[in-house]
Amino acid sequence: VIALCNTDTGKSEDFYVMKDNGSTITALAKYNLLVGNTVVWDDNFRNMTSVTPISTSEEGYGLQNSIAANYDLDTEHGKPKTNTIKGVMAFANGEESKKISDSCSGFGCYYGYWTDNTSSHKLLSKYGTSYPANVFDSNSLLYAPVQNYKAYLKDKLGKKSVDIRLITFNELIGLGCTKNNVTCKNAPSFVYNTNYWTASANSNSGVWLVYLSGTFAGGNVDLSGGSGLRPVITISKSDI
Repeated sequence: VIALCNTDTGKSEDFYVMKDNGSTITALAKYNLLVGNTVVWDDNFRNMTSVTPISTSEEGYGLQNSIAANYDLDTEHGKPKTNTIKGVMAFANGEESKKISDSCSGFGCYYGYWTDNTSSHKLLSKYGTSYPANVFDSNSLLYAPVQNYKAYLKDKLGKKSVDIRLITFNELIGLGCTKNNVTCKNAPSFVYNTNYWTASANSNSGVWLVYLSGTFAGGNVDLSGGSGLRPVITISKSDI
């Protein structure tokens, strides 16, 4: 773990080293960022009973927090032990022009912004030619808080060399996650200690997610009730 310290507050932003690149290090945030919403689910975890945006005035807003999209899991029943989940948000809003069908309601009703408007909703060329595809950009709801966090690391902590993004499908495979078995249990445990989005689309309507249970699977682009934002940084060793 590397720690980037705020000497004014005495607190640090901690990261697990994923790769030593020589002069730089690539590392995954220890926790998700405290951004997005607080969601309350019904007892069956089928419907959200309330969605409340986290206030920007809340202490630690926009920074890593151990409670963000992190909760005790009832492994026997495969669901959280609490009905309230904090620090979650959709990867992107659904676009009416990309609605799968007029009659669809709830989650899973939209093709991703990375697709064209043909009947087959093919991947736009700027995102590549096949899945998994890195689709994380300014169209994502996660983009603005990532950029704000980057500004905090650069301006408040003085880490001028830092760059920031989301983890990719291929990086997770390199860490030990497996597509065929849809699991990250063979990866280091820090890989699946929160629920979080990746940068990689798995289809024309879904994005790869990592879950606390160790599951590695796709989630609908507009799925907003359980996953959060966990950034990856690349930083010069001289800045550590």
